[in-house]
Amino acid sequence: MITVFEARTGFEAHMVSNLLQQARVDAKIVGEDLAGAAGELPALGLVRVLVTPDNEAIARDIIADWDEAMPIGTANWRLTPQPD
Repeated sequence: MITVFEARTGFEAHMVSNLLQQARVDAKIVGEDLAGAAGELPALGLVRVLVTPDNEAIARDIIADWDEAMPIGTANWRLTPQPD
């Protein structure tokens, strides 16, 4: 599985996961339990959304389209970089 999204909260991860599932792209959330254990430390990178390699391109397109639709300055997550 490949990470396509790193969220600051479980809510963000579930929002993206649901968006992908609406497009019939299976997605899995990992690290949600770890974010709570981090306490006040930045948890970026702990909560991630993963997809299978064959769904990576479509998932990245869906997330990028969603990001463009968000008002500027409201998104506090990041799309993970594509491997070289």
